[in-house]
Amino acid sequence: MPKKPKPTTLKPPNANKALERAYARRLIKLTSEIINSFLYWSVAAYKKNINKSISTQLSFNFSDLLEKWEKKTKDIAKIEAKKITKQTAGFVNMGLKKQGVNLATRGSAKEIENTLRATYQRNYNLIVSIPQDIKNRFENVFLNNVNNFDEAAIKKQVLTIEGISKRRADVIAKDQVNKAIDGYNSAKTQALGFEYYVWTTSRDERVSTGSGGHDVLDGRIYKYDTPTAIIDSYGNVGHPSDRVNCRCRRRPLLLKEGQSLKLIKDATHGDYYELVEK
Repeated sequence: MPKKPKPTTLKPPNANKALERAYARRLIKLTSEIINSFLYWSVAAYKKNINKSISTQLSFNFSDLLEKWEKKTKDIAKIEAKKITKQTAGFVNMGLKKQGVNLATRGSAKEIENTLRATYQRNYNLIVSIPQDIKNRFENVFLNNVNNFDEAAIKKQVLTIEGISKRRADVIAKDQVNKAIDGYNSAKTQALGFEYYVWTTSRDERVSTGSGGHDVLDGRIYKYDTPTAIIDSYGNVGHPSDRVNCRCRRRPLLLKEGQSLKLIKDATHGDYYELVEK
């Protein structure tokens, strides 16, 4: 049996841990400020109105605090979404330039513009949702303890809220930096004239297996504008990083003279292409 030719690819951008950590720190700082504000004012209201209609008063307080933090967070979200969009695009461009790629696009730059806008909007929407998420958790804690006010016990529950909110901020940072890098890299390389890529996993124990797993997709060739890989157990098709917390990458394929692609049908994991020599 003849040996299958190995694809030649550009090196995909790796995960940028520094960007992830910096973004997570900024989101966690915002989260902590909101939590401390809700805790301070809700405890004060509880003590002041302990013999009155505390449920009604707390609802008013939570609504007022939410309005304040939503307004403030919108301004922060604009800055953060713009920053992460610019930083991830710069990271990808630097990686391509180091490989000797001329960054002047040969095709339409519309996809690049759309990708940058999508990255900005996705991050903006996630950041502005943080106050509402925290408000809902506080409401549950305080209104569930309305007849048995125990400041120490409530503060202990607030630590749980803080832990959940910080983990959410960390997930947002990791997932969105990864999505932004992969999305921009995809749009940029397509604009540079690439049509196909090689799916590349992180090749470690964390790569998903089984139905919808990504381990079987590693090394397979796909077309940028036609997602066919099955990426989850629900049968959805997509590209690397489309699934939450996916760490897979697209390696732009460089077809050599005498090479072509053959479509391989796969009902279980999704259709893909195989490299063949003419």
